[in-house]
Amino acid sequence: MISLEETIIALSNGGSVKEVVEYTGSGKIIPSYDIDGIIDNLGYFYKRFKKKESLYQEANIDRFMEFSRRNLTQKLAETFDKIL
Repeated sequence: MISLEETIIALSNGGSVKEVVEYTGSGKIIPSYDIDGIIDNLGYFYKRFKKKESLYQEANIDRFMEFSRRNLTQKLAETFDKIL
């Protein structure tokens, strides 16, 4: 696990964003229609900020690195090599 420099707070009703954030463990997912959930989560992080507590989210480094520019470029290059 790694500590990210920022925690992702995603307003998502599903789809790719929700899947990636959950897969990597890099933040919180709140449905965009859940006003109370949005307020609660923003309040939670604000209180931690005021107390000078960590706002970082523990993420799965292996899963997170799957989406790195270097890894995705390598996969693209491998795909081109197969085509050619």
